[in-house]
Amino acid sequence: MNNFITTDLNRRIKSYLIKFPMLRDSDNMLMARIWHDEIAASQGLIENATELLIAIAKRQLTPWESATRCRRKVQEKYPELRGQQYNKRQGKAKQVNKEMKRKTPFQQGNIF
Repeated sequence: MNNFITTDLNRRIKSYLIKFPMLRDSDNMLMARIWHDEIAASQGLIENATELLIAIAKRQLTPWESATRCRRKVQEKYPELRGQQYNKRQGKAKQVNKEMKRKTPFQQGNIF
């Protein structure tokens, strides 16, 4: 099973984002897909929830943090693989920044 995990994570995540666009906006769905494929490749080593949790604890499955960091890096390098929520978040961030620049509690004299 370790051979499957140690293959190029960037390549695997990029492939998932291309093949399954719904994974672009959801780390939960991305991890479910990654772990599903890793468990399928485990050749019966993981057959129940207890074995799944042990495999996660022993880092026999791709760590959540590694996969989500990799997803962010892939989407940074390939903007076309960003999800629909990305543009919505960016638009909201710009609006909040404008509002914050116009009027802050410090400018009003209220610091609490």
